[in-house]
Amino acid sequence: MKYKVEFQQRQLEVEIHGEPPHYELVVDGHRTRADTACLGDESLLSLLLDNDSYLAHVVPAERNGVFEVSIAGKFARVQVLDELSSMAQALHAEQAAGRFVLKSPMPGLVVEIRVQPGDRVEAGSPLVIMEAMKMQNELASESAGTVTAVHAKVNDAVESGTELVVVESDTSS
Repeated sequence: MKYKVEFQQRQLEVEIHGEPPHYELVVDGHRTRADTACLGDESLLSLLLDNDSYLAHVVPAERNGVFEVSIAGKFARVQVLDELSSMAQALHAEQAAGRFVLKSPMPGLVVEIRVQPGDRVEAGSPLVIMEAMKMQNELASESAGTVTAVHAKVNDAVESGTELVVVESDTSS
């Protein structure tokens, strides 16, 4: 099965072959062996990629095909579309212009803020470090632009969905 995967303004073509729990992934032409296992909760996965072991926390987000993924303290929002969904999106896509609002993906504690209003950031730039479930998660910008607001402070306890940082996109007019 073929998928288009997008995160931090990067797009990858992914093909998945095999049967659970053993797969072969082809990511932008590079082959990788993958073995997977759920660890009780469906959102907690053990991944073995070419003999490297990873623990991933994967939660569906509010939009169809969007997942919040945390691996080794790094957090990303990832959109996964199958071929049909990808074609439908391309037909109806309007360039998202304006702003990116970083929201807390889960309840937690803000332990570090790496930007302030007026700072220029690139897609993938870390904005906030949060601690949740005894792990620190680096939350990054999904678009390049200028930080226009920082709503959080260090040591703030925040709920899921709390606005933390606003980045005015380079594509806005």
